[in-house]
Amino acid sequence: MILHPSYQLLSALRHTPSYPTVLPRVLVSTRCPVSVTVNPENGLVDEQLSVSVSGLKPEENVTVSATMEQSSKKRESVFRSFGHFKTSVDGCVNLVTDPCLAGTYTGIDPMGLFWSMTQVVGKHGRINTDDATKSLDCTVMVHPGHISQHSEFTSDIKPLATKLVQRSFMRSGVRKITVNHGRLRGSLFIPSDETSNRQRRRYPAVIDLFGSTGSLIESRGALLASHGFIALSLAYFAYKDLPSVVTEVDFEYFEEAIEWLINHEQVSSENGIGVLGLSLGGVIAVYMAKECPQVSAVISINGLPNFFIFGIRHNGKQVPYHSSMVYGLTVMKDDGFISTNWKIEESKSFYLDESSRSKVLLLVGGDDNLYHTCDYYLWHNNLTPAKRKDVELIIYEGAGHVLEPPYTPLFNSIYHPKMGQTFIYGGYPQQHAEAQEKSWLKIKEFFTENL
Repeated sequence: MILHPSYQLLSALRHTPSYPTVLPRVLVSTRCPVSVTVNPENGLVDEQLSVSVSGLKPEENVTVSATMEQSSKKRESVFRSFGHFKTSVDGCVNLVTDPCLAGTYTGIDPMGLFWSMTQVVGKHGRINTDDATKSLDCTVMVHPGHISQHSEFTSDIKPLATKLVQRSFMRSGVRKITVNHGRLRGSLFIPSDETSNRQRRRYPAVIDLFGSTGSLIESRGALLASHGFIALSLAYFAYKDLPSVVTEVDFEYFEEAIEWLINHEQVSSENGIGVLGLSLGGVIAVYMAKECPQVSAVISINGLPNFFIFGIRHNGKQVPYHSSMVYGLTVMKDDGFISTNWKIEESKSFYLDESSRSKVLLLVGGDDNLYHTCDYYLWHNNLTPAKRKDVELIIYEGAGHVLEPPYTPLFNSIYHPKMGQTFIYGGYPQQHAEAQEKSWLKIKEFFTENL
């Protein structure tokens, strides 16, 4: 089945939070202390917030901004968003009900300040999420007037009020266990166990894979555990003592991970396990659906079932793949960024047959600059009629390559450490934000139904 979601206003997709979002309307004749109220102040990354400001002058122009800073050994990054607002007659602004007049987003959108962040300082890349125990700390500020340039936020203009907001990947009680079993490396996340007896509860389980940048990314696995799944965030190259390049990885490594996870005492594996992968991780996920009978539910995010550029070994042989130098189009832009629109070689694609018991969901960004969307249609149409019923293809128009959990920024250009270049990954901010919100709901629904 192939779906093309139609986009409506984000506010129409969301439920209004159950907690109060509108402050009491009290007329004031002089400026009261300005305050920012955020509810909840500490919540999961994928939870909606209400942000409101009180104590301002009636019908005053103000700028509400959000800033997030991240530091590592390699770089310091600053992400920021802002919006222009006009206060009500009682000197209040409510982001749930009041329109943003201009800024990094416009219109009524309670989460606009969060998904519309752009990187101010540092190389082009995603938010660093290699340690899910650390929250994303955002500072919400209110400035007088309409500030239009990022640079002006660092001037001597003192904010009228500030509020720290913590966005977490791990719900309280989720356990993180470092995995060093045999040659397996990664992190296992187990939901909070609310049972009072000694026998621990069992949960459906998912292996989470990322792409060709390698290393270990924990954020999505921790968030899945926060929603009731045991999740193994699995590194497979460029991490600790694992191979430094993906071409040295063998598929037996993933088979070992499946066997280890299925035998975990808290895994409910009667219906098999799931695999979620992004980009190259999505390709490997579909290959696991093809080769591994224990895998019953697979989600591939912008991972065409074709080993492209990077191949792996299976049973001592190289899995067929092809090089972009022959079948791709690579263009160097004036800013030095790489634009690719690679075309696959159909004969190198791999297909599912009736021996595969897995349900497969392909989530595709319609503005992904790495692959042609038509190649997904071609692959889907080449499946046998019986297997085609087990595969769902969803195209999100205007979305880019890196679909992550909702209310996180779009990164349409990312520095690829293995290639030493910055690649354009595509996507338009608002459409990408809508796609991330819809796809995350679909991911949770798909695994719940099939595991």
